[in-house]
Amino acid sequence: LFWLVALSYILSRFLNGHVPDPLYRPLHAAGAYWLAAMVYFFLILLAVDLVRLADRLFGFLPSGAAAARFALGTGSAIILVVAGLLVYGALNARRPVVTRYEISIDKELKGRGELLVALASDIHLGALVNGRMLSRLVDEINALEPDVILLAGDILDEDLGPFVERNMDADLGRLRAPLGVYAVPGNHEYIGGSLDEFTGHLRAAGIDMLKDRVVTPAGSFHIAGRDDRSAERFTGRKRMSLTELTSGLDPALPLIVMDHQPYGLDEAAAAGADLQVSGHTHRGQFWPNSIVTGLVYELDYGLLKKGGTHFVVSSGYGTWGPPVRVGTRPEIVLIRDRKSVV
Repeated sequence: LFWLVALSYILSRFLNGHVPDPLYRPLHAAGAYWLAAMVYFFLILLAVDLVRLADRLFGFLPSGAAAARFALGTGSAIILVVAGLLVYGALNARRPVVTRYEISIDKELKGRGELLVALASDIHLGALVNGRMLSRLVDEINALEPDVILLAGDILDEDLGPFVERNMDADLGRLRAPLGVYAVPGNHEYIGGSLDEFTGHLRAAGIDMLKDRVVTPAGSFHIAGRDDRSAERFTGRKRMSLTELTSGLDPALPLIVMDHQPYGLDEAAAAGADLQVSGHTHRGQFWPNSIVTGLVYELDYGLLKKGGTHFVVSSGYGTWGPPVRVGTRPEIVLIRDRKSVV
């Protein structure tokens, strides 16, 4: 039973598409939760070993019959702690918040006094992040009444099957914004190998996939959507540089860049971007991964201004792997540009 649970995530990956969904889903879910449990058991194991090492030097732990009782009590407490973390993390992952940022872009925004941008990233629609969460996301974004909606990659969690079978494109099609709904690919759309088919589903839902492409909604501002930096690894095709992508654009209009992975912030600043939105990091999703993302990325979460460029990185709405969040919250980001001039 232990080995079945421990290997269930790997087994589910191999068996996906080859076994009935009622068998695949619980196997995949058990494996996903075990991944999170394994992280916390490993950290506790390190702490236990340090205590045992100290006991060899100072001899403070019980011995004899008392040692067995102590070990049983300690082991039971550890299991309860990890189980509690998983329950808390699973509930927390289903409690999204709206994170609001106010920025000032000192450029002409033709015909508008301000711009309200709703951002969602890393939804990871699939076997574990289901239609119920998607329906809630759509309702909450629409309730914010944004001018434009941006989906910053990893909308799909690799496998297109659950998305199609559960008719999730119908929910995505309910997103409403007067200046449009736009998306960029993330690394998971490429991992799944169905980006072109998925793009067709988004198009049918009224969502424009910007893969190294620029649009200018209502002639008011530019949105430059970048292909994901992982594209070259999967397709052999290198994405356009941001300078190439934005050449010839009217520099008097605000420029918003969508790039799933928040690498190379200086490139966006050098290209004259006024705002770049990203996701990908999940802010580590559950502690202590957040320590790692903080070391890897210049900005792994939040708002940063470099020169004249504002950068926003979202912790994402869904989850990858374990449907668990400890120390982070799922979010929708609302960005208000208050000082654009007409």
